[in-house]
Amino acid sequence: MKKLLPFIALAGLVLTIAPPLIHLFGDLPVKTTFHLMTAGMVLWFAAATPWLGRRKLEPTDTEVQI
Repeated sequence: MKKLLPFIALAGLVLTIAPPLIHLFGDLPVKTTFHLMTAGMVLWFAAATPWLGRRKLEPTDTEVQI
């Protein structure tokens, strides 16, 4: 599943970027553009969050100098 997340996230990103461009050229109604962009936003955030994850930062030094 973890290997599939980048593709789902990129599909969501395409659904966020492509509809306004298609609407710009007059081939897509506004309501459909908003629906596709909303679906893309949800897909992007749902798939990109676990894909990118939160990496724990580990200190490189054991002592901190002030």
